[in-house]
Amino acid sequence: MLTLETVANYAEIIGAIAVLFAIAFALVEFRQLGMQRREYASLEMMRSWQSPEYVDAIFEILQLEDHTDPDVLSDTHQKMAFRVSMTFEALGMMAYRGTLDIKAVNDLMGGAVCASWHNLDRWVIGFRADHNTRAFEWYEWLAAQLEVMPAPDIAGT
Repeated sequence: MLTLETVANYAEIIGAIAVLFAIAFALVEFRQLGMQRREYASLEMMRSWQSPEYVDAIFEILQLEDHTDPDVLSDTHQKMAFRVSMTFEALGMMAYRGTLDIKAVNDLMGGAVCASWHNLDRWVIGFRADHNTRAFEWYEWLAAQLEVMPAPDIAGT
């Protein structure tokens, strides 16, 4: 025969199991939310590259020589340098905070980040001297991180 004490013990065990289940469910949901947030950020990153203005800017910047003298850049090229730098600044900050997976950034546009940094590094230094000593720090950080990462293995080997 079940006593009230036995029923209370069973209820306590069931309650503890329910709490553990709720905690496990919440952890799974938080992890899922984080993955969705990173996926959304990746989609937004890709969308930003698809604008005609960005495509024109990165194309022109990648045509420059390494360590281009900022004094030879036209006003149009300066605006393009600013657009590219702002885009990669945002990517760097999001990669640092874990919103974007840095490996995914490397796979998608590591080469463009590093090559554009080599072309614009002197321009950025001049921009910092003229406008803001901390300008484009995340862009620089991102390029430095990607420089030491292996190139994407597109062959799957």
